[in-house]
Amino acid sequence: MCHLGGLKGQNEIPRLANQHYDYTFKQLTDFKARNRTNDAGNMTSVAKTLSDEDIINISHYIATLD
Repeated sequence: MCHLGGLKGQNEIPRLANQHYDYTFKQLTDFKARNRTNDAGNMTSVAKTLSDEDIINISHYIATLD
């Protein structure tokens, strides 16, 4: 919802569509582990509910978007 349909981003919310797998995987992993905290807790609260398999699948999916 925050990144909008197609994950194209808005204002200060970054575009995710077509982001490299490795980058997305690292960011989601860092949010989940609370190593990245520059989001006022929004992504941390989402990422903590993701399994490792979810993070892999989401990262692959985002990399395929235009």
